[in-house]
Amino acid sequence: MVLVLGLGSAPTPLNSATPGDLPAPVVTERGPHHRVWACTVEETTPSGQKTTRHASYTELATGLHYQKDGQWLEAKEEIEIIQEGAVARQGQHQVYFAANLNTLGAISMILPDAKRMTTHVLGLAYVDHATGKSAMIAEVKDCVGEVHRPNRVIYRDAFDGDFRASVRYTYTKAGFAQDILLETQPP
Repeated sequence: MVLVLGLGSAPTPLNSATPGDLPAPVVTERGPHHRVWACTVEETTPSGQKTTRHASYTELATGLHYQKDGQWLEAKEEIEIIQEGAVARQGQHQVYFAANLNTLGAISMILPDAKRMTTHVLGLAYVDHATGKSAMIAEVKDCVGEVHRPNRVIYRDAFDGDFRASVRYTYTKAGFAQDILLETQPP
């Protein structure tokens, strides 16, 4: 979600400028979830007096920038292939994907506060919440991840058993998602 807030006085007509003459706004400030756009417009009033007007607005969005070497850089929803698998590292949170999903700690995320979360898929199970009983219907098997640019990794046919299912990870500026894609009817 992107929210734009305009701050300042009510707009006045631009008497001497045409849309092609207006300067393009430039980014004057960046932070983790915002950036400020600003421009200066010189106008001529009907009486011939020249005036200068400053205009700015603040753009808000979750995860807009990330910090590197003390500077705020534009976040990108991109996953790149590396020797060990793939990585999304141009955002506030970074995610590492093992080449094989059937690896202990196959998915690792570094949060903005530098804490690391590591996980892996064990399998798929049915759970009866009334009784607390569960039954494993498929275990994860060796499968190689495919990077689908710009921001997805899919591990196809990721489970053993009598049906097919894949695991899809999606990396965004605002978060990270895991989906199980059922391709055939589970038992």
